[in-house]
Amino acid sequence: MSSIGKLHPSAFGHDFVWGTASSAYQFGYISFLRTQSKYFDFLFVASMKVRQINTVKAQVFGILSHMNDLEDVQIMKKMGFNAFRLSISWSRILPSGKISGGVNQEGIQFYHDLIDELLSNGIKPFVALFHWDLPQALESEYMGFLSTQIVGDFCDYANLCFWEYGGKVKNWITLNEPVSYCYGGYVDGGLAPGRGSDSSTPLNSPAEGHEIFTGIHLPRCQATEPAGNGGSLGNAGDPGTEPYIVARNQLLAHAAAVKLYKDNFQDVQKGQIGIVLVSNWFLPWDANSEEDKVAVKRALDFMLGWFMEPLMKGVYPHNMMKYVDKDRLPNYNKDKVPIGEKSGADWLYIYPKGIGEVLKWIADTYGEKRNSCDNNDLVIYITENGVAEKDDFKKTIKEALVYKGASGGDMRTNYHKDHLQVLKDAMTDITKKYCVKIKGYFAWSLVDNYEWAGGYKTRFGLMYVDYKDGHLARYPKESAIWFANFLKGDGQS
Repeated sequence: MSSIGKLHPSAFGHDFVWGTASSAYQFGYISFLRTQSKYFDFLFVASMKVRQINTVKAQVFGILSHMNDLEDVQIMKKMGFNAFRLSISWSRILPSGKISGGVNQEGIQFYHDLIDELLSNGIKPFVALFHWDLPQALESEYMGFLSTQIVGDFCDYANLCFWEYGGKVKNWITLNEPVSYCYGGYVDGGLAPGRGSDSSTPLNSPAEGHEIFTGIHLPRCQATEPAGNGGSLGNAGDPGTEPYIVARNQLLAHAAAVKLYKDNFQDVQKGQIGIVLVSNWFLPWDANSEEDKVAVKRALDFMLGWFMEPLMKGVYPHNMMKYVDKDRLPNYNKDKVPIGEKSGADWLYIYPKGIGEVLKWIADTYGEKRNSCDNNDLVIYITENGVAEKDDFKKTIKEALVYKGASGGDMRTNYHKDHLQVLKDAMTDITKKYCVKIKGYFAWSLVDNYEWAGGYKTRFGLMYVDYKDGHLARYPKESAIWFANFLKGDGQS
């Protein structure tokens, strides 16, 4: 896509939000979380995969520094970003995961200070309540999101956050990528709590039966069913049932927090609340095959529709209701191949057209036609988008500031340019036809970060972090310089 015209931020609208994204666990705080979060136990328990131990054990220790907040806020301000997506560490403010276990006032104050620092520099905080770092105490007590008891505890945690920070925070996110949490934690085993990885059974019907596909009920901020019996990281789990249970409980937790916010806080605090969903884009193996086109729709339903459909319509996608109760799900991945150029992350391929196609699909599937919606727009933010390169420890810092792609030039710069061009074109097309507003773009990420089971082997940052330096010094990569010039309004081709 090197032939695109010049980009200018004004083309996205005067109120379009430009930000970078982070999460509490990935960008520091590890020293505090070592005894508080499920992820610490997950990464270092002896029974987990050797690849995770080798990847992380030698790297996390020795980099147990907090993110240099003051410095990074100034970097964002200097580059021209006006928003920052962060997550609150649940166990940092509630070490036991519950209000009854006491509130950590030091943790509460930490986020007040960070939010105040952002606001004083003209940067809007977009705050996520849960970005996969479940308090260990809740996993030990009732197996976390495998129990409906999580709904009440999450709602109480959300209530505390709304009460403490809602006067300053106007953009709330309940959950980050629930489908990733279900698959990584309960099928693949690559994310905490690492269940399902020892079982060969594919996803099939949920243990609780067809009932979870009949709608969403809003619970109060308390458990609606008995807690589980607890669990350990050594349990293989059941990938044929557990992801569906976890998905349902995430939806219930989201619904409870949203209802709480709208009932008790929104009128006074004047904020908004939503959820972060993720999806690949899929293409039919044979563009002329109706069967392959149906498979694309099924894939989208099982990745994005799994959560979008209940939130928008109160039911699960027809494809899930049709296939999930069988002994095994249809194996439509047999001939699936990645689309686009491979990045430095094994799971990530570069296909800029995909962001436009996903947005058009959402608008076509869930948006109302422009002449019939009474201005009740579906609002979408791109809350993270970025590309990784593998860390080459042999490179000098100067060499590492440029990510050379196969097509020449800096790959990360081209990645954001190409995606923004597609996004701009999609916005023009979508807003003419549908009551859908796309209001922001957050680059993942401002600085190089910790990539879960991948440790520090890949780099996503616009800013290079020198891990060997005791101060974790930051250096602007070529992509950071491009972004800063772009946000200043300097035409970028």
